[in-house]
Amino acid sequence: MKKVVSFSGSYAKFILVHLLGMSEKHDILFLHYMDILIIYSLQDEKILYTTKKLGFIQTMTLTTSEDYIVVISEKTASSITKYAYIIDVNQLNRKFVYHELGKFHSTIFKSVIPLNKLPNSVVLIENKRFHVFHCEKLEFTKTVKSKKRINAIEVLEFPKRDIFEVYFEKDDAEEVIEETFIEKPDLYYSFENLQFEVIDFQEEYEFSYWFNDEKVQIFSKANQTFYKSEAMPKPQRLTNELIRPFAFKIEKNTGILSMFACIHSSSDEYSCCYFIQMRLNDYEIVLTIPLSSILTQYHSGKQFIIVSDLGDDMGCAIYQIEPEDKLKYSYDNFTAPRFSLLNSDDSTCRNYSLKEIRKHLKLYGES
Repeated sequence: MKKVVSFSGSYAKFILVHLLGMSEKHDILFLHYMDILIIYSLQDEKILYTTKKLGFIQTMTLTTSEDYIVVISEKTASSITKYAYIIDVNQLNRKFVYHELGKFHSTIFKSVIPLNKLPNSVVLIENKRFHVFHCEKLEFTKTVKSKKRINAIEVLEFPKRDIFEVYFEKDDAEEVIEETFIEKPDLYYSFENLQFEVIDFQEEYEFSYWFNDEKVQIFSKANQTFYKSEAMPKPQRLTNELIRPFAFKIEKNTGILSMFACIHSSSDEYSCCYFIQMRLNDYEIVLTIPLSSILTQYHSGKQFIIVSDLGDDMGCAIYQIEPEDKLKYSYDNFTAPRFSLLNSDDSTCRNYSLKEIRKHLKLYGES
């Protein structure tokens, strides 16, 4: 592999730049250093903008369409007030356009979830309600209220509908009881055509993702991951309980399934994060690369792995997979890893310093 770009500064002045997200559709990478948002073009391989206008960013959530991003941030570090913004990703190659949605108290706001069935919408979760928000129209299209305080919501994606798993906050007595049991959702909603209906849902999934263009479902039950297309009579098992994937991408032209996964030992004593590629015609693993962080993105068109590492003085960097890597690092690289990002080829790496990042702030009248 080849190290293409680094945002870690120099050995003399190391900076810890964090990865926030990526739009492969628009070839845009989102990073931040302290209160500086860095927008980087993977197409032109240059910084497009840096700005402090959004404050200290906590999370970024990309819509399924990849045309909008919801930003949750704080004006000052450790503030009790959070602000929500929408960035129009469509226009970033020409200008930086964002809209402020409003502010929330930190005890009220929970999280943001993208919606598969509504590509330009997200779900905004508060303590006793959640909203469907249309990012293009900048309007709330549905609100569901709850009598109990919501702790979290998970979404299971299926071909015709999605299932919302709602978890309520527990009091102290309930938390003691739950410690020895796997927590189950308190309430299930069926979501279809912008309508929510409370249902009795008995199946237990760790996750379920639906890829509409490929008509493929990837799901996990009992710590085993399965692949099911509309043409298949029954699901095909992809991984056992020792390989626990958490992000997927199907490459249409090559028939390759790419995923990030945590690999656990048989005794569950340790785990390691890997980038894995598998051929879908015979389900053979053709590439495994050990990573030092779960903060990762994969750009299939450019064969880039973007890693944001909190250790080893690596900072955030972009690596390119080369053809010979698939000959070297296949399935047996799980049991005897022979590769580390630390020893990848960095002879032509472009390294951004803090001075260069701040230079872009001055271009837009910021300091």
